[in-house]
Amino acid sequence: MKNLTIKKVALGLFLAGYAASSAFAVAPVQTVNTIEGTKPVLNSRGANPIANTVTVDIFHANGTPYTAGDSIYVGDKVRVTYRLTDADGDSDNAAAAKVKDSFKVFTKASSGSTWSPVTVQATASYDTADTELGTIEFELTSDFIGKSKIGFVIQPRTEFGAPSEGDWVAIGDIFGGGTPGVGGNGSNPGNSGGPGGGGNSSGGNTGGGNTGNGTNPGPIVSQTSQLGIFLIDNTGVIQNNESYTKSGTTLVPKYGERYAAIVWEDTNSDKVLDAGENELAGFSFEWHVVGNGIAENGNITAETGTLNSDGNRSNGNTDDTIFLGSKNLARTKHNGMYSFTTHKAGIQGYQLQVKM
Repeated sequence: MKNLTIKKVALGLFLAGYAASSAFAVAPVQTVNTIEGTKPVLNSRGANPIANTVTVDIFHANGTPYTAGDSIYVGDKVRVTYRLTDADGDSDNAAAAKVKDSFKVFTKASSGSTWSPVTVQATASYDTADTELGTIEFELTSDFIGKSKIGFVIQPRTEFGAPSEGDWVAIGDIFGGGTPGVGGNGSNPGNSGGPGGGGNSSGGNTGGGNTGNGTNPGPIVSQTSQLGIFLIDNTGVIQNNESYTKSGTTLVPKYGERYAAIVWEDTNSDKVLDAGENELAGFSFEWHVVGNGIAENGNITAETGTLNSDGNRSNGNTDDTIFLGSKNLARTKHNGMYSFTTHKAGIQGYQLQVKM
């Protein structure tokens, strides 16, 4: 009887131990996919940050801020400021410079042309006290001469994280209104709007938002660039290297002659297109007459209408030549080429003006 009891106890202990060991023998399991956080987002700076926008400011070479109506020159700097937010706490820094690595700049010679990439020497920094606040800055080089639009693409990126990249933000005109494009592959700015997050380039403010009244100052030129008016023949060959706009010139624009608007690097600032000085291209021109007229014609102020151009001398320009008067006098007299209602003698007695 004793042996039977012992055997029953032993069997019970064995079964209990087996059950317990079986419970702990099941292998651990894990999710098929890794844990995912939230993607980073670029925001404008300021008290009320706007998602998927940035803030753009322009500074002249001497450090003074750009204001609407200023010309933009080679040597001026573009400063892009943003707030990189990430709900997970992931971040970027100046050493990693992940956002800067995404930054690509593009230009257009005119609104109808395609985007061309431009290599810039950009610098990146983050505020030491506010580590979400980042800045990318680059200088306008000679590669920007003749360009009318500057755009860029930028992507929020963090040094670590899953995901570590957010949606591309595309700015189609740093001086423009509207809002940036969001998403895509960052190949170019496309038809996107302005920065959307304020800054002096687009007439905005530090609080965000932009009106687009930054007044696009393009095309960009260098400090030595000059715009002049030159006499040319029917094939476009310059007949006199002195500009009709040079102070003190004795040159007189006349009916029956063809003129060209030329932008060039006037390295000695004498308003003469000297040998070795380079002509620049990529500009669009408008021709006008200006002034208060002459006494013989009643001193009537010039009307503001645009004069018809005579085509393009340079392949990279638009409307860069003009013929004064009529090419066929048997059909139309010189004055008859113009429809100004107040002028007494066509465009005689006024100054010829060209502007970009």
